[in-house]
Amino acid sequence: MDDDGLDGWRAWAEPVAAGPWWVVPAWLDPPESASPDAVLRIEPGRTFGSGSHPTTRLVLEVLAEVVDPGDRVLDVGCGSGVLAVAAARLGATATALDIDPEAGPVTTANAAANGAADAVEVVAADVAALVAEGRRFDVVAANLLAPVLAELGGDLVAALAPGGVVVASGLLEDRWEATVAHLAPAEVRDVRAAEGWVALVVGPPGSSR
Repeated sequence: MDDDGLDGWRAWAEPVAAGPWWVVPAWLDPPESASPDAVLRIEPGRTFGSGSHPTTRLVLEVLAEVVDPGDRVLDVGCGSGVLAVAAARLGATATALDIDPEAGPVTTANAAANGAADAVEVVAADVAALVAEGRRFDVVAANLLAPVLAELGGDLVAALAPGGVVVASGLLEDRWEATVAHLAPAEVRDVRAAEGWVALVVGPPGSSR
């Protein structure tokens, strides 16, 4: 497929409301009603995370409720970095990782475009490596396919600081229960649904969020 075919969706892109945010494609103007503080300007390039998918919107909604200023947030499978950027705009420091080599530069550019360059760190490591280094996070955001969530479930929970939670999405509304077992001993604290997809807030026994 040529570049015009890959980028044809841009002609149909539009700002998307997601929780308290407006996710605005970088080449468009935000809605007149949008407060500047609520605008996330995102250039996704060829990565996932334009803000239009229900799972992205669900995670952005949840992050606005569970992230506190000063938190450490891990964005697993960061794509465009929209989740990491949102966390940084909420006052957290964010660490972003993805197996897609295009994701790192795109995330870095989006962080800079949203005034969050100093609060977003892109790393070339997997979750297990961060855990082995002793790094822990108050919130782990993972908007991934169900098989990937199942594979990484133990590492996602191991990356939590005491009282932390995993915000997981990429799950179909009628099938998510099968994935939760891979996040044991964490427990489901909240389930959000939209357009046949869900986002889960999952925390170990005793987590306070």
